[in-house]
Amino acid sequence: MSVRSSRKPLAVAATLALGLGFAGAALAQTSTDSTDATGGGSDGGDRKQMMFQRIDADANGSISQEEMQAWRSKAVFRLDADNDGRVTKEEVDQHMAQRQSQGGKAVDSSQFFTTYDANSDGAIDEGELTDGGMKRFQTADTDANGEISIEEWQALQGS
Repeated sequence: MSVRSSRKPLAVAATLALGLGFAGAALAQTSTDSTDATGGGSDGGDRKQMMFQRIDADANGSISQEEMQAWRSKAVFRLDADNDGRVTKEEVDQHMAQRQSQGGKAVDSSQFFTTYDANSDGAIDEGELTDGGMKRFQTADTDANGEISIEEWQALQGS
């Protein structure tokens, strides 16, 4: 099932790196605010804090697995250009090429697909995204309390 939003599409960079896979791709996010693809002049810590706050839907100061999964699905399936419920490497790469033509950074999506495309068919469906996301969440949750704190988030992002 695709989850869509009326907000401007997220750049795959932040989506893959921060929300999706913690896979290590360095990507940025755009939204309806004044933040540009490079973070609008903010330093890396500010961008990480802003991303954390976007994912922390209940604003309780930590990210639950449910919040992460909701955000991850919303972000990834925005890229499903043909609305088939699967995001292909070609769809991601096409989006990244478009972002790059608008001044965004070039990003290789290979690590994301290596992490999430469990059946190696070149596409990620909701099940693969959920399964891979749960594993990555557990890695990030270093104190195993079922929540990612801002400190765990920043450590994960290389602060």
